[in-house]
Amino acid sequence: MKNASPPGDGWRVTSERLVLRGPPPHLKGDVSLVNESDEKLRVRTLAVRLATPATGGTSPYADGTTTDGRPGAPALAAGASLQLGVRLAPRDSTRVRASLTIDRHTPPGRYTVDAEGFAAGGVELEVLERLAVELSPPRLELRGAPGETLAATLVAYNRGNVPVAIPPLALVHLEERFWMGRSLVYVLREAGRDTTHQAFLDRLLGELKATDTRPMRVEVKEGGDTLDPGQTVTLHLQMQLPDELHKGRDYVRSISFMHARLFVAVTCDAATDSTKRRAR
Repeated sequence: MKNASPPGDGWRVTSERLVLRGPPPHLKGDVSLVNESDEKLRVRTLAVRLATPATGGTSPYADGTTTDGRPGAPALAAGASLQLGVRLAPRDSTRVRASLTIDRHTPPGRYTVDAEGFAAGGVELEVLERLAVELSPPRLELRGAPGETLAATLVAYNRGNVPVAIPPLALVHLEERFWMGRSLVYVLREAGRDTTHQAFLDRLLGELKATDTRPMRVEVKEGGDTLDPGQTVTLHLQMQLPDELHKGRDYVRSISFMHARLFVAVTCDAATDSTKRRAR
């Protein structure tokens, strides 16, 4: 079986235009190929190079240029190629999925590139929005007394292709670990044999309401207002523990923070009026 022949010498694409779409870094689209020779062929890749931008395209850089100085084209790695990986029998045709890898921070928009076998600028890229923020650590382990103000740092990295707002404030509605089980046990201890189902449910609801806590306030004191694509920033957090926390109990919650999941765990190690505190 032969390797890929040059376009027009053995095989060809059936359309001079190809649309690849998706969030970066991997864009995909379908293309049809024809083997016009009498031999089996294998078409693995097609060479790709930058072209002028499509109508309405934008630039992945603030100054509107790319690494080679062209305006409004996606950033392509050296030796970038259109991945096909298809085998063609003699005089056969097939439709195959093609893919192209671009810079993961390329902004949403429409772009064009040149590729073997297509007309100039015949490969159009439709880059979609990709929200992807990585938080480190992804889990905050806190220890303190009810009403205490704690400090922590959080590193955020924007792996996506659009700016992400840094919120000045977040609310974490902490839930006591084993909250439901503890409440059920307390209510069962108090309930008599003649307690009706409705009375039991009313007591359970009352217990849950009585042991619920107000949300913990998380303020971002330092870090800026916006996290740009590819940017890493250290966020300095100030957290106000709710007054309703109980000594010796653990509280947890997973929240959405800057389009990422942040898990918060709080151990209440003292009562408000306690003079004895466990080591942190």
